[in-house]
Amino acid sequence: MPALAQSPSPGARILKCAGDTLAVALDAPRFTPGRAFVRTSIPEPAAPPPPPDAPLWRDVELTPSGDGTFSASLPLAHPGSFSLKAFFLPDGSDEPLWPDGGDVAVKVAPAWTRAACSIYTAFVRQFSPDDGRAADAHPAEAAALDAAGWSAIPPSGTFRELARRLDHIIGTLGFRIIQLLPIHPVPTTYARMGRFGSPFASRDYFDVDPALAEFDKSATPLDQFTELADAIHARGARLFLDIPANHTGWASTFQTHHPEWFRRAPSGEFLSPGAWGVTWEDLVELDFSRPEVADAMAEVFLFWCARGADGFRCDAGYKVPAAAWERISARVRAVFPDVVFMLEGLGGELHVTDDLLAHRGLDWAYSELFQQYDRGGVEWYLDGALRRSAEIGPLVNFAETHDNDRLAARGEPWARLRTMLAALLSQQGAFGITAGVEWFCREKIDVHGANPLNWGAASNQVALIARLNEILATHPAFAAGASIRLVTRGGANAVAAIRKVPGAPECDCLVAANLDCGRPATVEWPADVFSPGAAFDLVSQKPLPVASAGANAVLTLPPGAAVALAKSAPPLSCLRSPSSCLRSPLDCASTRFRFPADSHRTVMVPPGYSLSIVAAAPFRALASLSNAPVAIATSRPSRQGSHCAIIHPRTRRACEPQTLDLEIRCFGGALPRTKSRVMLLPAAEDAAVALEAGRNRLLSRDGLQLNLANRRGAAAQVRARWGELASQYDALLALNPDPAVPAARQVFFTRCRAWLRFRGHSYALDSSTQTSAAPLSPRSARWRFAIPGRDGLASRIEISLELADHANLATLRFSRRDDAAGALDDPASLVLRPDIEARDFHSPTRAYTGPEQDFPASLHPSSNGFRFAPPGRVPCAMSMPGATFHCEPEWHYCVPHPVEARRGLEPDGDLFSPGWFSIPLANGATAALIAGEEHCVATPSPPSCLRSPA
Repeated sequence: MPALAQSPSPGARILKCAGDTLAVALDAPRFTPGRAFVRTSIPEPAAPPPPPDAPLWRDVELTPSGDGTFSASLPLAHPGSFSLKAFFLPDGSDEPLWPDGGDVAVKVAPAWTRAACSIYTAFVRQFSPDDGRAADAHPAEAAALDAAGWSAIPPSGTFRELARRLDHIIGTLGFRIIQLLPIHPVPTTYARMGRFGSPFASRDYFDVDPALAEFDKSATPLDQFTELADAIHARGARLFLDIPANHTGWASTFQTHHPEWFRRAPSGEFLSPGAWGVTWEDLVELDFSRPEVADAMAEVFLFWCARGADGFRCDAGYKVPAAAWERISARVRAVFPDVVFMLEGLGGELHVTDDLLAHRGLDWAYSELFQQYDRGGVEWYLDGALRRSAEIGPLVNFAETHDNDRLAARGEPWARLRTMLAALLSQQGAFGITAGVEWFCREKIDVHGANPLNWGAASNQVALIARLNEILATHPAFAAGASIRLVTRGGANAVAAIRKVPGAPECDCLVAANLDCGRPATVEWPADVFSPGAAFDLVSQKPLPVASAGANAVLTLPPGAAVALAKSAPPLSCLRSPSSCLRSPLDCASTRFRFPADSHRTVMVPPGYSLSIVAAAPFRALASLSNAPVAIATSRPSRQGSHCAIIHPRTRRACEPQTLDLEIRCFGGALPRTKSRVMLLPAAEDAAVALEAGRNRLLSRDGLQLNLANRRGAAAQVRARWGELASQYDALLALNPDPAVPAARQVFFTRCRAWLRFRGHSYALDSSTQTSAAPLSPRSARWRFAIPGRDGLASRIEISLELADHANLATLRFSRRDDAAGALDDPASLVLRPDIEARDFHSPTRAYTGPEQDFPASLHPSSNGFRFAPPGRVPCAMSMPGATFHCEPEWHYCVPHPVEARRGLEPDGDLFSPGWFSIPLANGATAALIAGEEHCVATPSPPSCLRSPA
């Protein structure tokens, strides 16, 4: 048989964005008729986002094309990591055929990360009105104080001063992400190192350093951080926080209250982390071998998400175990699915970075392009980095980080070249700079101090960076889905890379850079990749002639120059606005909340629905339950001119409505920040008044019972989970022995174990196959079961119990209704084993006290049932028309649970089974088991059994 061919190839890794679609195809053997499916954990687009740690698999049928191939397009509505694999199901078989190879791994990134993911890293301490000059105003005096044992801490930059410069950073430069180095309180005396103390020596993850705030009687330091977050979001940008998750400072809140959460040497000393042969003495390392540490760190991330963080730089993240990251990211994404975790993995093993991005919930990582200086190093690094960026998440090209010497210290041409190289070779526009790069700042950042930024210098690259960000935001060759490939030829110290846009070759772009800032270089590439002739440089906005040299195209570049060549000058049909590249997730059923019109009423959200919020200005919305955040969303402009966001509140299922607090922070206009309420209505099967218990409720709750009674005084107390017993009063039939007045009931029919038998295999009718239970009337109830069959179909079995109106009589009916003909082929049979007793319902049956002799002696079997008449008890009987009764008595001895035994409790009693019934049960058929007082069973509706109420 020909091998099955799947596209994407088995084992492939694919990176997409929410709002994309994924084409899946299977080439099956043409001579074997059948159907094809793809089994995937990708959720349906209209469904709410699934829990990241609980994937739900489903089969999607592929459409045949008529030539032996099958295909489908899967919508990707929600961020997350998913899997898929196609299979072929031949006609007449229920065994799927799979192509060779592993599952396809599909990573779906948040829609907002599709393009222009440019990052501006700010150290808030450096943003002061005097550009940090006060920090070094009195070096001699400060040194003298240090020598005398004083703590001399100069004034710090503030959140509000950084907010005043956002129009430059976001508006002029065009950055879409503001990343803050750690903002937590730092040591001021105990274990403080450096003039200010390191921001990476956090003392309290749940607070901000008050030195970063202006004194204000009406706004706390945390309030002023929120002001900054709102100002960033009001300008359409995102906020990342640097969280040093691997360690804290000495005497941190964690260390003070949970010293057991930290690593220690055998001597008992706390351990400090380090890298590159250096120990960071002002830090103490957390011990993530303890699960509670990962849970505590997840609470840290959740806290800052609720206060406006859209993503996190995970400092020294490679030192945190992969299992801990998987636990943390799953908990955070359960509430904030659009959050981005960026790994700072510099110094870590490459396979660790790959594992964290591919399997552990992290999204981005630091690129090491900034550490490659010539063509050999750049090509060596990019060969693997570009592939990983396209498969498991962008490696962010930082032109410079706070850990490195300043680019401008080597010269302004070098700073311009490296900034252009980082931007033009980025994936999804994921490129970054550290504050001061735009001003050619030469002084290396000291995280223990507050260096000036050279802000406002006349010589700068502000215009260049603004142009680069414009290119990343508008040209599809720099967005998700575009491919990047090195195509350099010749021997010059230069690189060339082609950026191709699938389905739009007119939008292809060639990036070329001369890596030598001292001399010109001639860049070469294959002419069939980007043809010689007139080209337009997107960076300089000028036409450039591209010459030919044999099979290659050539372009001579000045020292340290870089270009992005397009085939023609703008406007191109492929260009777009920054917002147009952010596709919205597919629509789902939702309830609309109009802001501010609905702010003063409680909006109700039905089960399975999302909440759609609409306002006239941009906003962010946070939903909380009992002060715990459950969802957050940032608005996007709509075609109608309004701004909208969709919240998918994930909460535990409840029997009663749940009220969420909805906080909306509106940016712009006169709309206030308000708090409203949203009521989540319970699902029908979970409602407090629901009569039917669905499978989720059956599995999650103990003790649900159904109580039935009739006008003869007979009763039934049965469990919602079929076949389970929890009390000595549980019984399918407890009859009233006195025909005139109510009396102590006699338990006869305690329970009935049941199986559907098919081709030598017995499928138990119990809690493993049960789907629901419900009362139907005061004297009847129903249980439903689903026995799995082929093609995802099931045999549906229904059991109903009904007490006769005026008789000691109970009827169990078993009905079979398959999803479709052949879910389980006939013949199938029903096997029943009833458990019976003969006792007062206040006294359970006890082994070795007489019933072992009395009960078998009182049993009188027949072909389709039996008579049971122990001494001193009302004679009873059980029959099943059309069935065969197999008399095989056995005892079921109840053994006390270990916990009950320790409490001195005994089991509720032992059960006697007289034998078992078997009867064919075809699809659409019904069988009835009749039990009760003997003369009532013999004649199910005789006059003597139908007494009037009088």
